[in-house]
Amino acid sequence: MAVAIGHKGKRSLRATITGTSGHSCQAPQLVNAVEHGARIAAKICDIGRDLARNGLRDPLYDIPHTTSHVGVFQGGTALNIVPDHAVLDFEFRVLPDEDADAYVETDLHIHPRRRGAGHASGE
Repeated sequence: MAVAIGHKGKRSLRATITGTSGHSCQAPQLVNAVEHGARIAAKICDIGRDLARNGLRDPLYDIPHTTSHVGVFQGGTALNIVPDHAVLDFEFRVLPDEDADAYVETDLHIHPRRRGAGHASGE
């Protein structure tokens, strides 16, 4: 059994994206919630890659830098319907001296609101 000397901090969030639904033949005129969710997911992955290359380091951790992760991404009901709703759950595991909210607010431009009151909520 290994002795643990510390744990990374965790900030988990759910982003709910609202668009406009309609038949796929009208896609250019509608707002595809899954497409916008995919952009958020890609940005979260980009942040994680940047942290792996350029982030702070603590050699006492197996993975010595802050990480990001998209664990759940849901949206859409059928191929021929532009989705008006998408949800993604994601997290940051941060080193003790880092602020996970800074990644969310500064890099993602998401400002968490109270549950049920907006498009992003966190715990």
